[in-house]
Amino acid sequence: MVNEQEFKAMVSLLDDEDLTISGQISDKIMSMGTDVLPMLEQAWTDAPFDSPLQMRVGDILHQLQFIAVTEGMAAWKAGDQKDLLEGLYWIARYSYPDVVLEELRDDIDMIVRAVRHQFNPDGHPIKQVKAINEVLFDQMGFGPNSRNFHNPANSMINQVLNHKRGNPISLCAVYYLVAKKLGMPIAGVNLPNLFVLIYPHETTPFYINAFNKGLIFSKEDLQEYVRHLHIKIDPVYFEPCSHQAIIIRSLRNLIFSFKKLGDTERTNEVRSLLDIFVGN
Repeated sequence: MVNEQEFKAMVSLLDDEDLTISGQISDKIMSMGTDVLPMLEQAWTDAPFDSPLQMRVGDILHQLQFIAVTEGMAAWKAGDQKDLLEGLYWIARYSYPDVVLEELRDDIDMIVRAVRHQFNPDGHPIKQVKAINEVLFDQMGFGPNSRNFHNPANSMINQVLNHKRGNPISLCAVYYLVAKKLGMPIAGVNLPNLFVLIYPHETTPFYINAFNKGLIFSKEDLQEYVRHLHIKIDPVYFEPCSHQAIIIRSLRNLIFSFKKLGDTERTNEVRSLLDIFVGN
């Protein structure tokens, strides 16, 4: 492992006018892997603002950060995938490298504590949902980002928790993470053009639309929704989906957002993250 002084000397050579030298140094730093990320982040901060050196350091930094996200996402896929928040964390790390998983957990726990004051673990599921709805939507102000629906931040769990705005799947993810901590047996449902949650009640299962302040509706309502889309009804539309399906859909939403912005580089990078799950 290179020491800090040696690393600073190496970074200074990135400013060399000879592109062969700066290119060799860039390759050398890249070969060191993600272990040098903290020193590289400091080098970016120390470089003159908007200088060629800062831009070169920034490019290497982004490449190494992307490698870290790719490795983290692949490790999550290879594991048991029980921790949905960790999968969402790696998506957020793509655009926000400084996001901290434990801080996200603290944010979810804070919501859970607020709900517990009026949540009866032995109560009727409908009343449990209403308790979450009151805290999450009425008191805390979570809601849809209708004005900027395709903003990439809508797919970033840290931004959704910070700004309380999101898209259907990110709002459902927050709702799901809170409800599971409270012991509710809910799951995601991967509908066309919409993502909702299901409470698989023994006699009368029902669905929850977090994008519409936790609106409760029936399977018949969902079937009518699908018919209005002029799509053939598929039983899978009404069944619980996996954590991996939630991550895949979140990545596809993010791809669409970057594509709408005309950001080809980020579109392709997120596609490569999606390939971890659906690639050959």
